[in-house]
Order: sequence, then C-alpha cells, then structure tokens
Amino acid sequence: MDIKKCFEPACQQETEYLCRCTSHETYWCQIHLEKHCKMTNIIHPFDTIALELVDRSKTAVLELLEQEKSVRGETRNKLIVAYNHDKRLQESLNYFNKAIEINPNCALYYKNMGFAMKELGRLEDAKRCFANAIKAGSRYDSAYNGMGDILWNEKRYEEAYNYYNWAASINPNSSLYWRNAGDALKQLNRKQESKQYINRAISIEKARKK
Repeated sequence: MDIKKCFEPACQQETEYLCRCTSHETYWCQIHLEKHCKMTNIIHPFDTIALELVDRSKTAVLELLEQEKSVRGETRNKLIVAYNHDKRLQESLNYFNKAIEINPNCALYYKNMGFAMKELGRLEDAKRCFANAIKAGSRYDSAYNGMGDILWNEKRYEEAYNYYNWAASINPNSSLYWRNAGDALKQLNRKQESKQYINRAISIEKARKK
C-alpha cells in the first residue's frame, strides 16, 4: 500500500488520514489534519487512509469477507487495520498472516502486525515482525521506534538507542524519537549527548506550538 506524504510542507510524519474536502484527495498526519480542518468553515469529510471498514462491527467485516471469495491483499490489509483499530487484536492476527501469505515482502503488514503483537504482550513475536518490516526495506520510522521500545523494556539501552536514532534519522521532525533516544543515552550515562537529543525534542515541540 502506497503511503502518501503529509500535505503540510516539510512534514515527514506518516500520514493517517485522507480528506475529501475538495475535488482532490489530500493526505494528513494527525497533527496537521487538525490544523487543516480549522483553516476553513467548510465541512471536512475525512477517513483513516484506505480503511473504510474501521467503524464496522466484527459481524459486518466477516460478512464482507465471506462475500469476497478471492480477497486481494489491499482489501485484506483494510480488514487487518480495522481489527487493529477496534482492538480486536487477537482476531486480527489471522488476517495479518493471510496478508503476508499474499504479499510476503510488504513491510506495512509486518509493521502493523508488530504493533498488534506488542499490544498483546507477545514481545518476541513483535520484535520478529519489526525486524521483518525493517528487512523488507521499510522507511517506516515507527517500526524502528517500536523495536526500540521493546529493547528499552528489556533494559538493552544501547540497542534501544540505535533504533530510536534510526527512527529520528528517518523522521527528524518527530520530537518523540529524539526524546526516546535522549532517554536511552541518559541510561547509558552519556549525559552530554542525552542533553543534546532532549533539547532537539524540546525545540521541535516549541516550534509546533507557534
């Protein structure tokens, strides 16, 4: 699935929303969608990107799946993230596995499955999913950050720092990644470097408030 860039100039966040307020569809991260919707008085009809099924019940999803005997990978991914967003994480794993069977080289599927596994507490499985997403050539900064979070919880701060730092290098506009990397450096007693990372995070946050 092609992930579009946020329409906010210079924003490198992964986009989560699709707005149809004009004849041309526009894509936004959560922060800039709110800004976009406040700019005019018109109604902004928006959806989570390509996830028309997110608000449907489990019954509706299963009925649709039954109707589609030959479900393509894109539709399967819609069902996956619909389940993920609705916190039906355990059920969603069946769909993740089927999606990966259809397209075993899709970093997006591995990344989404990694977060489902992480939320279920299956951390070793989550690490494998994030590793596969990264191996597939992923530029998904959140996959690196997800891996960093797990390593942090295991008190493997050096490795956690490396993943947080990679996430920040992919998306330098995320204060979260700089702060996470700074916290890991602090645990390693690299206080001067930690301060530089934390200051970078603070600068980004201040710039957003202007």
